[in-house]
Amino acid sequence: MNFFYDKNGEKIDPFTWVNLFENKTYAIIKQEHVNDYFISTVWLGLNHRFYEGLPLIFETMVFREIKEIDIERYATLEEAIEGHERMCKKYINAPYVLKDWK
Repeated sequence: MNFFYDKNGEKIDPFTWVNLFENKTYAIIKQEHVNDYFISTVWLGLNHRFYEGLPLIFETMVFREIKEIDIERYATLEEAIEGHERMCKKYINAPYVLKDWK
């Protein structure tokens, strides 16, 4: 079973994956702040699907302060871009909480 894939979903060897993963221009799809949230979509290149289907090699994570609060994974670059936009829309209307409010 191969765990390493490029952004096109093509199988690659671990050495190629390391070189691509270290290239932040290649790995970062989109990152932005939405209200009090940081939304980051990246190429992981590692298959995160543990059952049959296309390899899940992209991920969107939403952070508030230093805590991860939401995550989605995708098989294609197109899905990752669409998922990033969906997360931004989801959190643009999320209740805004001041960081120093207890």
